[in-house]
Amino acid sequence: MAKISIDSKFKKLIQRELVVFDFDDTLVDCNSDTWIHKLAPGGAIPEELEFKPDQDYFKHVQSVLAYLHAQGVTEQQYNECLSNMPSVAGMIEPLINTLASKPDKFDMIILSDANSYFISAYLKAKSLDTAIGTVLTNPARFLEDGLLAIDEYHVQDYCTMSSRNLCKGEALKSYIGKRMLEHNTVYTCINYVGDGENDLCPSTKLSTRDRVFPRAGFTLARLCNRLKLAKSQIYMGQQSQTEKSKVPELKATVVPWTTGEEILETILGESHTLV
Repeated sequence: MAKISIDSKFKKLIQRELVVFDFDDTLVDCNSDTWIHKLAPGGAIPEELEFKPDQDYFKHVQSVLAYLHAQGVTEQQYNECLSNMPSVAGMIEPLINTLASKPDKFDMIILSDANSYFISAYLKAKSLDTAIGTVLTNPARFLEDGLLAIDEYHVQDYCTMSSRNLCKGEALKSYIGKRMLEHNTVYTCINYVGDGENDLCPSTKLSTRDRVFPRAGFTLARLCNRLKLAKSQIYMGQQSQTEKSKVPELKATVVPWTTGEEILETILGESHTLV
């Protein structure tokens, strides 16, 4: 009887797969933060404004936006520039367009350390703002004087794998919980598509039912390979208990990719249900 009760409860839930996209170097084939440098006089920001390894990256971006504002860069110029960012091969067609045609099976969101204006400008230019309705990122707005201002998504000091202004793992967990509580939606499989170091944290939050898609040749792919190696060393007894405790666990299936077609083939190749 217990089995029947549990199954009946699950069947009342909305079951879908979730596809989570990073933005820079995942959806767009560039870094949007540096793409806008071409709006500066001569197409480049001054050397003293270039990012330094010991800098807070979020504050660096704020300083670049302040400089561009001082140079008279307008919202229209930003919009035109961002609309021309190149897309990664296969991301829009066939990947996003195909998944968008199956709204009863897939939800798509963006989880990015860029900002809401950069992402919105791109999505609108590519007519993707309906297909991807949720964007978790640093909020941005134009002030009355024309300055593009960005704020932190949140401020955190608990995740050493993430930047202080955005722990993607925490943001993803919060989103999934909210969907369950407010929309009765449970995700039978989470597909995380990313490329960078800050995509590792959310990747380690996934289960064995889920998939991580690291872009081949980029940082996330190298980090996933390191975790695989560390796991094999643990099984072989080559690491101490202290070393074991420092290694994040990656439970999800890792599927490297170079084009959106490869991601789509994997996602459509296997369906997931709770019962």
